[in-house]
Amino acid sequence: MVATLFITKKTQLIMAMGKRSLRRFIQRNVRRTRTNCNFNTKRGRRKILKKISQKTTITLPKLFLQEIITSFGYLAPLSMLVIFLSDNNSITVEQVGFAMFVSSLTARWGRLIFSPVFNYFKPKTILSIMQMVGALGYLLLYLHQSFIFIIISLTLIGLFYGSNTIYIRVLTSFLKNNNKFSTKSYSIIHIGTNISATAGPILINFLYNIKNKEFVYLFMSSFLTLSSIITMIIIPKASITKQNNILKQIFYMLFSKKFWHIYFIILVCWFYSAQIYSLAPIIISKYFNFSNYIWTISSLNGLMIIFLSLPLNNFFNKYSNSNYLQILYSVILSFIGLALLAYSHNLYYFYTSIIILTLAEILFIPAIQALLTSQTNKNSRVAIFATYAVFVGLGEGYGYYFGTKSLVYFNSNLFLREKTFYFIIIATLFCLGICVRNHNKKKLNLTN
Repeated sequence: MVATLFITKKTQLIMAMGKRSLRRFIQRNVRRTRTNCNFNTKRGRRKILKKISQKTTITLPKLFLQEIITSFGYLAPLSMLVIFLSDNNSITVEQVGFAMFVSSLTARWGRLIFSPVFNYFKPKTILSIMQMVGALGYLLLYLHQSFIFIIISLTLIGLFYGSNTIYIRVLTSFLKNNNKFSTKSYSIIHIGTNISATAGPILINFLYNIKNKEFVYLFMSSFLTLSSIITMIIIPKASITKQNNILKQIFYMLFSKKFWHIYFIILVCWFYSAQIYSLAPIIISKYFNFSNYIWTISSLNGLMIIFLSLPLNNFFNKYSNSNYLQILYSVILSFIGLALLAYSHNLYYFYTSIIILTLAEILFIPAIQALLTSQTNKNSRVAIFATYAVFVGLGEGYGYYFGTKSLVYFNSNLFLREKTFYFIIIATLFCLGICVRNHNKKKLNLTN
């Protein structure tokens, strides 16, 4: 059954109508709804009502499409962007690094910046406008090559990605699911992200090889402009539950002891996940001398998520129905994966570690998002996902720092290497203890 977001006033009125009112409503709308259903039969009236209702609801397939568009708009050119900017002789390598830092920062913290405006605009308006903002960013990259315009462009692109990704997850949290602890919807959204992250760079690389970087910028700008028009057409005039003072809620959640253990879990999980894109490329290029095969890491990661995310999360929803237990298994897999990656002496151990770290990622991302949804009221969803973005950025940032610095750890300084792993072991054990404690607490509450 397709998950549906019943949030419009019109839909609420439909559900509350009596037989006569419902009949009159169908009669008024039957001409507007292209259907071959027979109005004179019960089955026909149900089909007509279903088609009318679909026009006023946001469904999971529509959010899945939005996630593909948003992720493609940011992640597709991301791996090639450093090369594109490095080709520009008017800027230095340090400026390229700073520009990429700005892009990453705005992509994560853009979720926090834009969260207060969600009360004032409809979903279709926000999603469409921010896609136009991303299109403007790529258009500026096409028209201007100076450093200041590059910073402005990457800021606009980062803000587009940051705002739309949080809003898609907020809308996902309002879908009419049977179980609020279910990770199924979030795993489907995660698949959409990885379809774009896997196929996008291949397409961009192809366009770059047959044309040039300017054509890529123009293509991305045209794509996001067209997608904003499609968004305005396919997303209905729906609205989410009015959020309480969002900034006040964010500060409350940042300092609330109720969420501290979840924030620690987020930091640890995203630290491990970052090793796929920081430590792994360094090892395959510097230790194994296979720089030409770096692309296999992201491809393997993306393909596994696309094909295994839904079956694995469905399995856990069916047999455990515990977000903490799912995170527990994820953390165990993450530690095993990192240990294999750090001590891998051949390609077999290397790719096995990537597979294990990817399995951990498949488990923890939907589980954490479902956990945050279950811990908050409907009027605090924007605030909790904005706060989530802050700790994702911190965990991922430290993970990237560890990964890029680990070339020194693993090649020269054995003491520093062992000391770092002691710290990781302590953090991992603490995280496992949190998961076990909260899983048992939930089990005890259910039995009582």
